[in-house]
Amino acid sequence: MKRGDHIYVYCVGYSHHGISLGDGRVVHFNYHPWQALNRHLTRDLKPAIQIATVEKFSQGRPIVVRKYAECDDVETVIERANSRLGEAGYHLFENNCEHFAVWCKTGNAHSTQVDDFMDAAKPMGKTLPSAAVLMRSARRMPAQLRTVAYGAAFAMTAGVFARRYLENRRRRSQRRES
Repeated sequence: MKRGDHIYVYCVGYSHHGISLGDGRVVHFNYHPWQALNRHLTRDLKPAIQIATVEKFSQGRPIVVRKYAECDDVETVIERANSRLGEAGYHLFENNCEHFAVWCKTGNAHSTQVDDFMDAAKPMGKTLPSAAVLMRSARRMPAQLRTVAYGAAFAMTAGVFARRYLENRRRRSQRRES
């Protein structure tokens, strides 16, 4: 891992990104999607771009270096990363750690994870009508069967999404895109 490298670690359901300073430190958003979803548990945590040790950034997970066909020079990357230190404004879909790291490398914020999430949501439009029919029918079922029907509707919808999202992430992982 070199100075200016875009690095990331795999977490449960996502990857966490930062920019290596080359001296055992990383510039990154100190926030993760699970923290965003559990805001009531992390009320006092102020998401911001900060410097952390590689150990704290990776939390023991293997570090992967993202490869770029084209990107800006190392000094520009480091300058961009440092220019945003202390910045808040984390947003899962518009300003996350991957947006930040890609912007540092290229000048254009982008997240493959958001792309994969949006792609995975597309087929849900086809399963939602079936799930809705199942849930509507469940209202006339005995309580015990109703629970099963609601669970089946949820599983049908969530299963389609999860399978597609995880397949997209697996493909990107194989190509070391994140």
